[in-house]
Amino acid sequence: MLASLLGALVRDASAPMPRPVPVVVRGSQATRPLELAEIRAMTARNSSAIASCYERAGAIARRVVVQLTIDADGSIENLWLDDHASGALGACLAGEISAWQFRAAGARVMVKLPLVFRAS
Repeated sequence: MLASLLGALVRDASAPMPRPVPVVVRGSQATRPLELAEIRAMTARNSSAIASCYERAGAIARRVVVQLTIDADGSIENLWLDDHASGALGACLAGEISAWQFRAAGARVMVKLPLVFRAS
């Protein structure tokens, strides 16, 4: 019986190892860092507001790169827009994106987010 229990505890060497999930420990709370999928999901949820900025501004830029810093509490700490997002487009995008709230991840994250616009 002991041999069968030990056999169940020993991992099959041919089975793939699970990917470790990094954990940030702050005090007594453990959190995991934001994942790219979460950032993409936030962008998708807000895509109509972002598209509205583009349409209202009458912009001709087809691509705008946004760099943002997400604070440990999930709020947008810093936001930079490239030169293609000047004037009304930049002001609108900055207003929309700075209001995004991610889950608290316990660590600051810097993200470069390309926004690609298509004429409707």
